[in-house]
Amino acid sequence: MQRKRFEAAVDFLSIPEHNAKIHRRERNYKIPGAEKIRVHLQAFRAGETTKVDVNQGNTLDILDWRVVDGLNQMAAADAHAFRQALDAIWTAPLSPRNADRFWAAIDPALDSISPDISKHFNGLGTRASVASYFLFLADPQKFPFYRPSFGGKAIEYLYDRTEALDRASPGALLHDYGCRCAFLLREFRDAGLKLDDMVDLQSALYVMVQDHLKK
Repeated sequence: MQRKRFEAAVDFLSIPEHNAKIHRRERNYKIPGAEKIRVHLQAFRAGETTKVDVNQGNTLDILDWRVVDGLNQMAAADAHAFRQALDAIWTAPLSPRNADRFWAAIDPALDSISPDISKHFNGLGTRASVASYFLFLADPQKFPFYRPSFGGKAIEYLYDRTEALDRASPGALLHDYGCRCAFLLREFRDAGLKLDDMVDLQSALYVMVQDHLKK
């Protein structure tokens, strides 16, 4: 990790104005929101309902709406495949590496929806983001949500190019990202930032990318 950049990020996030953004409303809606959607999806997974909405009631705003629509269309077109995918990603013990089994179950269902929709799931970054979303729903305080433009960009900034995230597969990327987030959480805490868990860390990375890196 590039220490000077990390220290500059700590200085920036320690400013009261910026630090306040880390804790502003994030926990208040993300944790209960994740639980609400998880309960809904568990009912679908158990066959208690035939309709599914991966962002029920627009509860969370972390996945791109086109991705949400595509997932809902896949679930409607091939409910069996989507249930298998949920089984894969939520198999105990929960692990980022389950992302590869998740996509192995989802891929056949891509043929059942329009190419204009399925094309949104071609990229590794999107695939990792989607899988991380379901891990986040299962345990938001432990599993950080990954998005290339925020979490991924923060890692690119804090690490040298020779230390890029593992892009061998969605599971490999999420495993590497999760390990680095765990390390950063400890480092930020040791530097004096009050971050309780991965929810706070994700907020810190978001503020860092949105406000610090754009300056």
